[in-house]
Amino acid sequence: MQISRDVILDLLTLYQVNEASEDTKILIKTWLAEHPEDADRFKRSQSLILPETLPPTKGNHEMTALAKTKFYLRMRTFLFASAIFMSCMPFAFGDTSFDDVEGIHWLWLNNPTIAVAFATLAITLWIAYFILSKKLKVTGL
Repeated sequence: MQISRDVILDLLTLYQVNEASEDTKILIKTWLAEHPEDADRFKRSQSLILPETLPPTKGNHEMTALAKTKFYLRMRTFLFASAIFMSCMPFAFGDTSFDDVEGIHWLWLNNPTIAVAFATLAITLWIAYFILSKKLKVTGL
């Protein structure tokens, strides 16, 4: 049975990462010995194999920077959602039947102190959101 060049090329990747069986290694070595032009191409492609990547460690600065950026992105999302929620709270309305007045009323009319507290918290969250967004602008995110 004649083995085609495509079959050998498919098996070369297994051979390069040392995952091929002994029979496959013998087959590839024999085929490359019979076809020197493909053997030269194979040798050149072996020099292009990239080095193994470093595992994530505490000393790996890229992983630390990535983890910090992911934390800042999550925090920015949380600040954005919280700021929107707190911005809407002074304009909330609801049933105040537990008070002396019956019916549905605006929060800022019946409890202005609570409405001001929500507005102050909203302003604080928006400021924190924009500071964090400016900090992430360097990364392009």
